[in-house]
Amino acid sequence: HDADDEHPVGGESPGWWLMVRGWRSALRVVGGVLLLAGALQAPVPALAQALSVDAVKLAEAGTKALDERRFADALSSFTAAAKLAPRNAEIAFGVGVSAYMLGQNAEAERQFLRTLQLAPTYKDASILLGELQYRSGRISDAVATYEAALKSAPSDPRLKEKIAAWSAEARTESRFAETRGVHFRVLFEGPVDQALARRA
Repeated sequence: HDADDEHPVGGESPGWWLMVRGWRSALRVVGGVLLLAGALQAPVPALAQALSVDAVKLAEAGTKALDERRFADALSSFTAAAKLAPRNAEIAFGVGVSAYMLGQNAEAERQFLRTLQLAPTYKDASILLGELQYRSGRISDAVATYEAALKSAPSDPRLKEKIAAWSAEARTESRFAETRGVHFRVLFEGPVDQALARRA
């Protein structure tokens, strides 16, 4: 597994965009309350927070910007909305998705964790958080995140498949030591390999 911490605006991987696209397209404003209509795993009252008119407008602007792949604009709008509705899980998730698509992984992770703090069964936040953890080389953390999500979504095959695959990868990598460079990392086994890895 090679860590990849960037999803550049002009050249993000199609796979990353397709992963986010389903959740992005589900963002909508209904009756003054922002909901992730197609993604909610918990009852709506557990997630929804009544929003002010300004917060609704900002959330709508963020949703539109995500739809048009204007991720910087989306981040600005959702961040402003979050200041008006700091306990709204959907808006926190919008901030996280926007940051995620800009490659701002630290902020994205912070917002996904915030989303889960507000709504522990918010599966889509868990999915993206786990992906970020995996791509940064924290496979055990990613597995733990998905295992927690599986408790509220026990029949989700995506979670089960990822847990199985990542757990197997973690067992394999546990046999190796690791040397990181600026843009790469090298796994090695034993002192001879370690010396070669350092020279690389």
